Amino acid sequence: MVFLLKGCLPSKARRRGRQPLPHAPDLAIIPTYRSVPRQLNPLLTACWNQEWESVQNLLDSYPEDTYYKTDHTGRTPLHLATMPGTTCPAPLVRRMIHANPHAVVECDRHQFGGTPLHFVCGSHHVHDSNLVQLLVQAALDTHAQFPQSIPTLRIHGWSPFLLACRKNPPIATILIFLRVQNTRPDGLWMVPCTGGETYLQITRARMSRDQTSQSPLNALYYSSMMEHAIVLPEFGVHFSDLSTLRDMTRVLFELDYETISTLKEHPDPTVSMWTKCLLILRQHVDDLSFLVHALACLHFPVTPLLKLACVLFPEQAFLCDANGRLPLHLALVEQWKEWQGTMEVLIATAPETVSIVDPVSGLIPACLASASAMHHSHLISMEYVELEIVFRLLRTDPTSLRIQQEFFRRWKGQA
Repeated sequence: MVFLLKGCLPSKARRRGRQPLPHAPDLAIIPTYRSVPRQLNPLLTACWNQEWESVQNLLDSYPEDTYYKTDHTGRTPLHLATMPGTTCPAPLVRRMIHANPHAVVECDRHQFGGTPLHFVCGSHHVHDSNLVQLLVQAALDTHAQFPQSIPTLRIHGWSPFLLACRKNPPIATILIFLRVQNTRPDGLWMVPCTGGETYLQITRARMSRDQTSQSPLNALYYSSMMEHAIVLPEFGVHFSDLSTLRDMTRVLFELDYETISTLKEHPDPTVSMWTKCLLILRQHVDDLSFLVHALACLHFPVTPLLKLACVLFPEQAFLCDANGRLPLHLALVEQWKEWQGTMEVLIATAPETVSIVDPVSGLIPACLASASAMHHSHLISMEYVELEIVFRLLRTDPTSLRIQQEFFRRWKGQA
């Protein structure tokens, strides 16, 4: 009797005649996802096999399947369609997001805990800024409706922004994540850090220091270098684009994000790379005059960027901050992860600074290095610091010890 009721068993013709969802459905509660064998679910199978025409037809017929079906790894159809290496057309990805926007923030059961936003940022889709914006906005809208839906990163720092920076994304994609960091606390899982933070900024914000060894800024620089084989200018060597880089740097620190978002990517790979890195750095550097200071004490060092900044603005190596400290002093106090590279750049830029006493500690750089090494002895090798840093500083200016003795003598007399 039940099977005779009209509509209980819709015919194939009726299923084919269903119209696509015109907009995202209003979900009253968080969907309850159910794991099913992939081969038993047509939509999951079609996404896994990259049969996009079949996916389109299935979405027309059964859009509700995207609400709750996952495979054994906890991945929804949207996960499978956005995995790195897939070739799903961007319009179809948009269609799947509209069918179930909550899937954007659903974590799979992989050890990293990836969302579709992670997958999009780690694939060629990251170059489609409109698609990235759609996923980010869907995630933010979901968080606004369901605050408990905010994902927890299983590995600190393994964020969508980091994955995006590994793909040398366009300026528009970078700005999307920077706006999220500035305006939406519930979206910080997308960009917990940018890599432009100094050691002190990480400490004050109480951010985890046990993050992935690569920061977004570091990843962005090296992805640009590998893609375009960029050769940075050396000290004392003429480089035709130095004036262009200087002018562009000054202008970039004066523009707002809305204006920057309208800029086209520069055809020169070096200028393009430097522009993108500056967008991240200006999140944490208010004054261009202290760009070298910030790069000298990044929590996640990017020595080549420090070198380029010193080539462009060598005068900043002699500039003191509000406490009277030079970039060399700040690096020795805060930057314990990559002392060797940082010291070589700063000494090559301003060798005279190795004999200037740090006004805060009253120590010359060589003694300041030893004191910092004692403080961070549980993190770095004492032998490495003594041989490679302290001796290097003393060899650069053998009279620095005499200056230190004179300073102590005057300090003792004043006491």
